[in-house]
Amino acid sequence: MGLCLEIQQNTQGVYSNVVVENNIFSANRFGYDALYNAILKMPYGGGINTLFKCDYNQYYADTTNYFMDFGVTLSAWQNSSGLDYNSFMNKALFLNAEGNALTTDLHLQNFNFAEGAGKPSSITYDFDNDFRPSLTPIDIGADAGNYTLITKVNLGTDREICDSLILDAGDHMSYLWSTGAITRSIVITSPGQYIVNVINWANQGDSDAITIYAGISPTMGVVTSSNSTCAGGAIGFSLTGAQNYSLNAVSCTSDFTYSPVASGTYSIIGQGVNGCTTAAVIALTVYSNPVLTVTASESVICSGVSVTLTAQGADTYSWSGLEEQGNVIVVSPTITTAYFVTGFNVNGCESVTAITQNVDECTGLKHLLESRGDFFVFPNPFTH
Repeated sequence: MGLCLEIQQNTQGVYSNVVVENNIFSANRFGYDALYNAILKMPYGGGINTLFKCDYNQYYADTTNYFMDFGVTLSAWQNSSGLDYNSFMNKALFLNAEGNALTTDLHLQNFNFAEGAGKPSSITYDFDNDFRPSLTPIDIGADAGNYTLITKVNLGTDREICDSLILDAGDHMSYLWSTGAITRSIVITSPGQYIVNVINWANQGDSDAITIYAGISPTMGVVTSSNSTCAGGAIGFSLTGAQNYSLNAVSCTSDFTYSPVASGTYSIIGQGVNGCTTAAVIALTVYSNPVLTVTASESVICSGVSVTLTAQGADTYSWSGLEEQGNVIVVSPTITTAYFVTGFNVNGCESVTAITQNVDECTGLKHLLESRGDFFVFPNPFTH
């Protein structure tokens, strides 16, 4: 950008009592001694009474950090002239917050500034607190909002470290940490005091220090109702010594039941109030349940006839409602009956199965012959 604004002295008879407010100036450098390259030509020292008001402006030159070409800082200009008290130096970045230049004012967006009023769609006052309707294309080039330059670096309060910790100094122009790092953030793994010195985009310096203490991991207690269970069974857990717990990366309470699906090691993590953790590994065994089968010597019997039932797949058996026990029993049902058997293996795991024995009334001739050696039919038929 070439010469943007030239303000002469009153003796010139032009540009008297000018209000230079709410502007954003940007070029290669500032100053009045290089007219072709100047942004703001203002006589420094004498003649500044020609200005009625000059404030709330943003200045930026990409080849110097000075406000004027001959080495005068913005602070010196402010103190000498009494002008630009609320102005600042910072690189301008224009964004259209809503994506539509016809409905949204241009505004400044930079991490060094905090816009308290929120998005431009809700702002009704500009940088210098002049009212403007929201979402109307007026006052183009003004900051849509009240911005405050963040000049301080703040690493936060002293804290504890467990494994590692990230310290972030915020967005500034340059950094120098006590570790020698020159990045915005550092990763630390040990306790101690850490100091950062920064230069912000307004060429202002600041520093902050933080003390990091060694974090103490919680002493966790783990009590289980058992270290083994049958398939589908549950194990009770009681945990103490921490604030938060997880089992195999799933959050849990201090007292709970858990049904493991397979034998193996299970990891319990306890987290203290300071964020430090303690791990415990416990081995759990899951036993299989017996697979039962029951067969009958006859699929269908006559009422009251004996039939043999045989159970297999377990070590011991218990038949429901029967005096006779074991894997082989004999029953004589008079009607179709379901028989239930529970099988137990050596680990105490159990399964239940059933068999239905069908019973027929057996009133046909075939069944009578089978049940009796002879029979008579009356009257005795004869032929003539």
